[in-house]
Amino acid sequence: MKEINLNYIKNIRDLGGYKTTDGKTVKENKLIRSGAVWKIDEKDYSVLVNQLHVDKVIDLRNADEREGSPDVDIPGATNIHLPIFPQNENDALSRVSDELKSSSFTKKLEHFYETKGDFSVYNLMIANYIMFITDEYCIKQFRVLFDYVLNEDDDHALLYHCAGGKDRTGVASFIILALLGVDEDTLKYDYMVTDKYVRSEYEAALERAKGYPERPLLPEILDGTINVHEEYYDSMVSYMKEKEGDIISYIKKYFSITEEEINLLKSKYLD
Repeated sequence: MKEINLNYIKNIRDLGGYKTTDGKTVKENKLIRSGAVWKIDEKDYSVLVNQLHVDKVIDLRNADEREGSPDVDIPGATNIHLPIFPQNENDALSRVSDELKSSSFTKKLEHFYETKGDFSVYNLMIANYIMFITDEYCIKQFRVLFDYVLNEDDDHALLYHCAGGKDRTGVASFIILALLGVDEDTLKYDYMVTDKYVRSEYEAALERAKGYPERPLLPEILDGTINVHEEYYDSMVSYMKEKEGDIISYIKKYFSITEEEINLLKSKYLD
């Protein structure tokens, strides 16, 4: 993994540099993961365009998230909207009263804490991680992302992101790196290292929460949604292994990825 230091895009890093189990190395300046690309300055622009040669920015957020902070246009790069979360009545956060439909994510979570005695933000997040790898819509969207990765040309880099670059982006990175042959310890490391990048955001949010003593649930909600928790990742991996024995077998079966595609992926992104 190679760190990328930008002024406005947070939790951004290059998947390049990781070693695979057969001794190869993931190429640098090809696959970039990050938080939302809502603002850039001259420095950020120069790194993205002149150093990394980004030609696709794939936004994994839902439409309501994009409305609040849309991606900026980067000259020469195509902005692709590829929402991972399904928006339907089966989604717990969609089943809220009309007056809460336009409320913030934290407000909706507070509502569930107040109306459902057994609700936990941590359990919700674990359920989301299982949903990412079991829900038909989520799988289809991750598969589309994989196709973009597979078809990226050799002269450019592809950047994909969600809001914080932790959950949807973390699962996308996990799938890509697993298929490239990165070992399980490194897969988990890449997920968990996000903690380093979101820690200051969490601490700032927690400080702001002190100004709302009438909202005592905020600290727990912020911890559950912003911070990186090992059990989120572990629950997803355990589910895969219980179903198919190992990670790769699960991804190949449920994401409809062939051995030929894996070989092509490796030929494009490994040295």
